[in-house]
Amino acid sequence: MDRTLGRSLHKLTSRLDRAADHLLRAEAGISYARFLALYMVGLEGADTQRTLAERLGVSEPSVSRMVRVLVEGGWLETL
Repeated sequence: MDRTLGRSLHKLTSRLDRAADHLLRAEAGISYARFLALYMVGLEGADTQRTLAERLGVSEPSVSRMVRVLVEGGWLETL
């Protein structure tokens, strides 16, 4: 892949992520990262936080904090 194209795609993706985050925070009071976690759980389920972390490409401690915040906000229930 051409270096300029790669850089352009990275910038575009970053802008889209920021725009999605801004929109979701304004409209629903939730970050894009937390929305993605909820989306993945709803779409494919997640038996463990490790599974969710792997699907999101983030660390288990990050998912642990995210899940705690989602549970506290009433967005997610744990067993």
